[in-house]
Amino acid sequence: MNSPFNGNARICNILKNDDCVNVGQNGQVDVTLNNGEAKVYVREGDFKM
Repeated sequence: MNSPFNGNARICNILKNDDCVNVGQNGQVDVTLNNGEAKVYVREGDFKM
């Protein structure tokens, strides 16, 4: 899917500590949802719990 993040950014799901992915150079990111779970991604380091 297209993302609002810059290419090569690392983004993390703020709802689950170990769910981080890298955005491709073209701004694309692969996100998999399991059993209807919610995911909210922010740039790594922009949000601390």
